[in-house]
Amino acid sequence: PLPPTPGEARTYTLTLEDGLAVQYAVSLPLEYNPAHRYPAIVALRRSGMSLDETLKWWSGSRDVPGMGMTRGYIVIAPEFADAAADSYDYDVAAHRRVMA
Repeated sequence: PLPPTPGEARTYTLTLEDGLAVQYAVSLPLEYNPAHRYPAIVALRRSGMSLDETLKWWSGSRDVPGMGMTRGYIVIAPEFADAAADSYDYDVAAHRRVMA
């Protein structure tokens, strides 16, 4: 898959060996350089918040940079649970999605 453009979000989907689907969004800081190392934030969405809203809250955008962009973090937001879930149920599949 193509890497995200710095300052813009990109969503990816992958399938683990046993068929479990994993979707996640990634945002790179504006000054991103593949030759450098960057800290990462794994941002887990709260109930009622979408994957895109979670990523935007943490990383911001090119026009309105958030903490991830201004501090030089790669932000990764995995879709670990059903979007309609009211609470986290400590599901093994959700844990595996985050770890993947």
